[in-house]
Amino acid sequence: MGITEGLNYDEALTAAGGWGRYQKLIVLISFFSAVPNAYVGFPLAVSQAKVEHHCTYPSEYYNYTTENETIRQQIIATITPLVRNQRHQMVRSSCKIYQRNYSEYHVEDWPLVFPPANDLPVADCQYGISFSLPPAEENVRMKYSMVCNDAWKAVFTASLNSVGLLIGSMIGVTGDWYGRKPMFIAACVGQIVSQILTTISWNFASYCFSILLGGMCSLVNYVAVYVLVTEICAPGWRNFISIVSSVGFSVGYCTLGLLGYLFPYWRSFLGSMVVLSTLIYAPCCWYFPESSRWLAQKGKSDLAIKGLRVIARVNSRPVQFENALKENDHVIISKSNATSSGAIVALRVLFKAGIAKRFCALIYGWFVTSTVYYAIALFSTDFSSDRFLNVFLSGIVDLPAFVITFLLLTHAGRPRTAFLLMSLTGLSSLGLPFIPKANTSDIAANAMMGTASLLSALISILWIPETLGVPVPDTAAEARGNKRIYGFKLLANFGTDGARQKKRRDSVKIDETEQML
Repeated sequence: MGITEGLNYDEALTAAGGWGRYQKLIVLISFFSAVPNAYVGFPLAVSQAKVEHHCTYPSEYYNYTTENETIRQQIIATITPLVRNQRHQMVRSSCKIYQRNYSEYHVEDWPLVFPPANDLPVADCQYGISFSLPPAEENVRMKYSMVCNDAWKAVFTASLNSVGLLIGSMIGVTGDWYGRKPMFIAACVGQIVSQILTTISWNFASYCFSILLGGMCSLVNYVAVYVLVTEICAPGWRNFISIVSSVGFSVGYCTLGLLGYLFPYWRSFLGSMVVLSTLIYAPCCWYFPESSRWLAQKGKSDLAIKGLRVIARVNSRPVQFENALKENDHVIISKSNATSSGAIVALRVLFKAGIAKRFCALIYGWFVTSTVYYAIALFSTDFSSDRFLNVFLSGIVDLPAFVITFLLLTHAGRPRTAFLLMSLTGLSSLGLPFIPKANTSDIAANAMMGTASLLSALISILWIPETLGVPVPDTAAEARGNKRIYGFKLLANFGTDGARQKKRRDSVKIDETEQML
């Protein structure tokens, strides 16, 4: 039984096994914990899907609209005005009605009962709004009347989810103060509470609050899990574990279509996600560990060593840890330094030359990626009339994308992959309005997304350094030391750089094998 002393955290983790049964268990937890994250925000594509509607007709005319198609069309023509839709086609209005005194006319005298509709004024629906779905399939758009003059409510709730994500991104930083595990458990509980509130919402205000809370908790959950798995796995597996958690999210996304089909009534649909989230999160919270790296950074060496012992035991590594972490190593931070002026010091370090530029580039990249992705996902029900199939297809298309992304990240690195994918996104968005039968009114939106994506691609290749095969930095100095920026030389040293990184990874594996022996 070997006794390791005087190691820094990365060396101690390698001795305990950087990729063994313990890490695989944690990655499995990250996969399942990502599934319910899709149940926040994205259900709006089902529960708030557009529903065909029209102004309710005067009650005395409804019997005649079902007796004869010709009479039905004539009644509709005299009640509902023609308007130009987003594709510049003339269709019957869903939100307007001819302003007539319908009580003066008798439908029994049809078809000569009404004078011509030429130049008649139009008004908002006078008798209410009728939807094409039966009450058993009522959705949120019908419940809270998110149509016509109140159509802003649907956009507003989708925006609230994004605001929640923004707040959650700031709350997620507190994981550096309280630990990964407490934040993960709190986020899971908060997410389930938000889903319950959404299901039982009694008015539009309560519904909005639940959407906001869900967005906050889902991002805190994601950050806690992603940081943990990167801190307990060897650097060579970072691409794989980041893909695994994303695949879990897409699997959850795919199930939304199935749940919507099985439970078409919106409260039943949302309630089914409460049950699934609880069943998934309960074991994940139980087995979710605290990060030994975080414990070491907070000066809790004893607990960090205890965590490394667990990793070594599960991975069947014949090593012991006695005072393994160097007391003077940069990983160890005294408790006093860990709590004093943390935010001020972080801001000073962040905005030093070389770090601030990369930080801003990453923020912009995430901004563009999230904007384009959510724009497509939340409006996926516009693809066809089957809203459940649309959501399922939107989720399943992610799966082959993850395989392609993993291969690109492994062999081409992050900046090149970001440049390629964001360039394709930008060109696709700019070209979409020129496809025959496209939704032409969205030219401005597609132009904005396309331009932003191309700019993100350019920034990625100019400012973001290559991290393929590089150990996770623990200090700002280490981060600044990585100056591998390709610039416009996209193919420069492509082969030799890949070979060098492969050699580095192979040497790490050899070191791990020798330590095991």
